[in-house]
Amino acid sequence: WEAHGAGRTPMWTKVSATVSKGSTTLSLVDAVDWIVGDEIIITSTDFQTEQSERRFVTAVENTGAGSIVTIDLPLVYEHYGVNQEYFGFQVDMRAEVKCALLSFPAVNICRLRLMDPIGWRLVQQCCD
Repeated sequence: WEAHGAGRTPMWTKVSATVSKGSTTLSLVDAVDWIVGDEIIITSTDFQTEQSERRFVTAVENTGAGSIVTIDLPLVYEHYGVNQEYFGFQVDMRAEVKCALLSFPAVNICRLRLMDPIGWRLVQQCCD
């Protein structure tokens, strides 16, 4: 299910490069229409779901190949932005970034992703 209010496009995207601990910028694979003040969630790429982080957007620059989003506070954890090969298969290990809109009434609080229960746990932790 999804709960909607003011929408953003896209609501979900991925980082296009690994984001280091302490960084305040995220390179995203998609162009986004997020605005200053939007709240985002950067999902953990570790087995520790506590490493999902909530931040506020302070700037957005759309490039020809995606977006660069600046956030209000440095990240506490590293978030992978690469694919890994395991047993000959490419596995997408990139952190997902969600424009949560948690501070607005009647908006998309969390999105239950039935095909991705791990992703749901990561976002659910940030929404608690």
